[in-house]
Amino acid sequence: MFHHASLLFDAAAAAERQDEALKLGAHHQSFYKGDKDENRAASPYLFELRAATALSEWYFRQGWGQAWGLLVTSDAPFEEVYKHFRKFLMVKRENGQRLYFRFYDPTVLRIFLPTCDPDQITQFFGGRLIGSFILEDEDPGFAIRFRHENGILQSSRVPVAEITTALVEPGALARLSEEPPASKTDAAPNGPGRLQPVVQTGGGSAQRADTQGTGQALPEQKSDPAIANKRKWNLFD
Repeated sequence: MFHHASLLFDAAAAAERQDEALKLGAHHQSFYKGDKDENRAASPYLFELRAATALSEWYFRQGWGQAWGLLVTSDAPFEEVYKHFRKFLMVKRENGQRLYFRFYDPTVLRIFLPTCDPDQITQFFGGRLIGSFILEDEDPGFAIRFRHENGILQSSRVPVAEITTALVEPGALARLSEEPPASKTDAAPNGPGRLQPVVQTGGGSAQRADTQGTGQALPEQKSDPAIANKRKWNLFD
């Protein structure tokens, strides 16, 4: 039973609207450490999303359908969920090239998750740490809910009204997380590429090590284009 929701929020995608989220969401944490303005502008954030708050209302009225982020459900403490996702901010290809992984972008995650094998699914969900990912469909009137059973990805498509209702009614979020999904998504066969998460330690910021490990900033925030083209990559080996 998963009773808590968090918002993975992409401040860069929200652009000039990001300050509204930061003012409305009392409990939030940037995935890029540091107080520099450029870090805040480019950073993804984790927000605690409590029921019937100004932030949840704002997000569904202003951000839903704009690819500003996605929801996750969990019974773990906020800090544990934050630490889990911070491991996946950067990935490394077989050739050593480091790239940003925009898992907090619904247009990326809804393509990426169905390509994962059971081991990858289990690790990305943190075993049972994450109950579900809830993200906008291409049709913003609907949401896609991803969960898993023993590493087998399961998905369902539900009206977005069910999601907003679940954030308001006591116990509804737990029922939403636990109800049987409409379909199962089988893992795709292994593809040619492999990526590894670059685990962040200490006070990492947007200026992380480049591909040569010199400590210079990567030139821009980007995702591997192969993920966007629906090719299979192993992020976790």
